[in-house]
Amino acid sequence: MTEKEKMLAGMLYNSGDAELIELRLRAHGLSKDYNELYDRDTKRRDAVLRELLGTLPPNLFLQGPVQFDYGLFTTFGKDCYANFNFVVLDCCPVTIGDKVFFGSNCTIATPMHPMRYKHHRQQLLDRLQRGHLRRRHHRRGLRHRRRQRCDTRHSGKFLCRRQPVPRDQANRQRMISDKTKGREDKLLSAFVILPFLENRYVAAAT
Repeated sequence: MTEKEKMLAGMLYNSGDAELIELRLRAHGLSKDYNELYDRDTKRRDAVLRELLGTLPPNLFLQGPVQFDYGLFTTFGKDCYANFNFVVLDCCPVTIGDKVFFGSNCTIATPMHPMRYKHHRQQLLDRLQRGHLRRRHHRRGLRHRRRQRCDTRHSGKFLCRRQPVPRDQANRQRMISDKTKGREDKLLSAFVILPFLENRYVAAAT
């Protein structure tokens, strides 16, 4: 069975299959084309819907914006209406009867992710092998790169490791005094310069 047949049958399938990807891209593009058309442009809107759904039932009106996952697996009856933000995830066949009205912000969702982690992990591995997902960096390599960015031996600019905090009170007070010493020097220099500036401005004013 193909992945498309598995999907329509409700079985576990690989959503990264090339055929399914092409069908989704097609439906997403047509949905965008439909959303960009004005309501008064009925002919072009009907043409896009006919291409998106495969068939166009009588008196079907979708206000838009709409979003279909595949489009080809959704069937509408006659005299149907859908208000703003109508979403159909038709990974399985969706059949809508006659004279059905949808309010705004309605979503029809048929897909369901695997509940068993082994099946879900196997799907991700299959997609990675097919090249549809980018493999993330390994945790060990990520930690190694973080150490390289934060270590002076590699970057030569800074060190991100925390300095050990002194346990005794004397060392703690010494560190505090070292930090405040530079601030006191700056304040002292400011107070020394201010009298000269004041005399200069007073002499210029007189």
